[in-house]
Amino acid sequence: MKTTGDRFRDTAALTVRADGKDIPPFFVKGQVGNASKASGRRPKPGEKAVGGMNVALMKKYAKHIADYPSEPSLLLLDRASSHTSKRTIAELEDYLTADGQQMFKVMFIPPKAAFLVSPLDNGVIAAFKQHFYRYDRSTFELKKSAAKLAWDEVSNDVIKNICRNCGLDPDVPLSTIREKFEKNVHGLLPERLKLYLKLYRQWKAGAIVIEGADLGRGVEYSRPFQLDDGTLDGIKWIEWGV
Repeated sequence: MKTTGDRFRDTAALTVRADGKDIPPFFVKGQVGNASKASGRRPKPGEKAVGGMNVALMKKYAKHIADYPSEPSLLLLDRASSHTSKRTIAELEDYLTADGQQMFKVMFIPPKAAFLVSPLDNGVIAAFKQHFYRYDRSTFELKKSAAKLAWDEVSNDVIKNICRNCGLDPDVPLSTIREKFEKNVHGLLPERLKLYLKLYRQWKAGAIVIEGADLGRGVEYSRPFQLDDGTLDGIKWIEWGV
């Protein structure tokens, strides 16, 4: 039986340039091991089902984006395992510009910093989705069409402004960017909860004792209850007490 596209997870890898210029999306068609042959989503015998971006597909992605830079470029990636693979980095950094210079220098966004420096996380993906969900996505081909149409509706000026907001503007001093970022980074603990943190640290250090609450040493816990119609299948639950 042929199944509609929205029942499968497909990936559109979006890439932006700091000048706002267009780079078409790169598509990954999702597969399922037990999918019907008619759906076109069953992997070939002996091959692993494609659930999203992987190292092999990153090689195709590298070829896809290599058509767009005309000069050496810094390529910012998040820390997905397919991105940080040595094979991926070597593949990307092997491309050369027309005059023989290294095309891409790969750099990874620092942990927990994407909300500040990633244009995709800071508005590009949201702008894309705003248009994408308006189109028919009932088959993979229609999904691809919807993604292309939605991406065309995200203007270069919008992308450029989002990039500037992420500090990707050579005309803005680094000190100004840092000052702006610091205003967007708040303390991990609200002021009104600092007293509780102090009590917690005293309890954890053993300076105070709270009846019924300890660090678990020598205390026998019972297996957690589960609802009749649901099952927690994580290893922590199925091997509780082993």
